[in-house]
Amino acid sequence: GLAPALKATAVDLIDILKQGNRTGTSSRATQRVRNILVVTEMAMALMLILVAGLFVQSIARLERQGLGIREARLLKAHFYMPPARYPDPAAITRFSDEFAARVRRLPGVIDATVTTIYPPTNGWSQLLDLPDHPVTRIQDVASAEFGVTDAHFLKAMGISLLRGRDFADSDMPTTQPVALVSQEFSRRYFPNRDPIGQQVHIGPPKFLQIGDGATTADNIDVTIVGVMNDFRNRGLADSPDPQIIGLYSQQPIVNYGFKDIVVRTASEPRLLVPQITNQLHALDPDMPLAEVQTFDEIVQRQVGDKRFTTILLSSFAIGGLVLIARGWRIRAQV
Repeated sequence: GLAPALKATAVDLIDILKQGNRTGTSSRATQRVRNILVVTEMAMALMLILVAGLFVQSIARLERQGLGIREARLLKAHFYMPPARYPDPAAITRFSDEFAARVRRLPGVIDATVTTIYPPTNGWSQLLDLPDHPVTRIQDVASAEFGVTDAHFLKAMGISLLRGRDFADSDMPTTQPVALVSQEFSRRYFPNRDPIGQQVHIGPPKFLQIGDGATTADNIDVTIVGVMNDFRNRGLADSPDPQIIGLYSQQPIVNYGFKDIVVRTASEPRLLVPQITNQLHALDPDMPLAEVQTFDEIVQRQVGDKRFTTILLSSFAIGGLVLIARGWRIRAQV
């Protein structure tokens, strides 16, 4: 659209008037081409404005929707326990529990949990073997988002317990492993009965003949003791997948050294980062507290790509409108 506009600015209007009817046919043809260009530019600019408007609505919807947790004053940070210093699941459990307990005692901390789960992205999908759900094909095998945590997860994250009970101090490494499942898990896999008390095998079904080791994430039977509210575990744009949560103290196979601590505070969460870091270094001076983010920042990062696309489309749309205005002005002059 810019080339015809620049060409038109170089036209000598007095010369055209002197030529009179001799250029009438040519002028009418040029005018038709110019009109077509202006109309095309207008249509494209309006399309870009419409798409940009839809993106703005999409971003606003993503930012307004709930994650299924209480997001206010929530901080997440990552820490890693190397195998050289923490060689077994028992050592990992002791360190994680002590770190969380120290953070919970800090002034201004409402609660804290050590976990591998944090909305809106979980990213750990696990095969399951469900009771009374016999399958013989891989595509029919049940699966859910999976993670391990401590007994403070629901309270710290602000997730509602709908039925049954929460994790308790009586759930020890030596007792029957227990699990919490989401409402979507209950709807999908136990539509006609109460999941409380049901046993679920976390791991591939037996017909796949996959043994313990590096090829499987876990291989343990857990008893469902509670149903919690759904929370976002596949990003902001997608509905939640079924979720199952266990205690890392009861599931040594998946009690790895990488963990996150999630802290709910009474005031601005970042003000407590130095104190949280001090508690970590009191246990292990060489362990860094990494990837520190508030949950508001996590949400903003999720919508960042869409916001950039929206700005880009809006810029093109504004540029198109400028060209349209220029084209109509030249058309009126000619």
